[in-house]
Amino acid sequence: MLRHQVAQQQEYLACLNFIEVETPVLIKHARRPAIFVVPSRMNPGEFYVAA
Repeated sequence: MLRHQVAQQQEYLACLNFIEVETPVLIKHARRPAIFVVPSRMNPGEFYVAA
């Protein structure tokens, strides 16, 4: 039921010219401190590391 309601809301917002934007997936490194590998938008296929 919840999935259906979310789909209806997405359709409604699309009718109002809202767009859905996906953000990069952050992958947590196994060691501490937390390090994230972020895909580069400017250089497809490359990544950078954020601490």
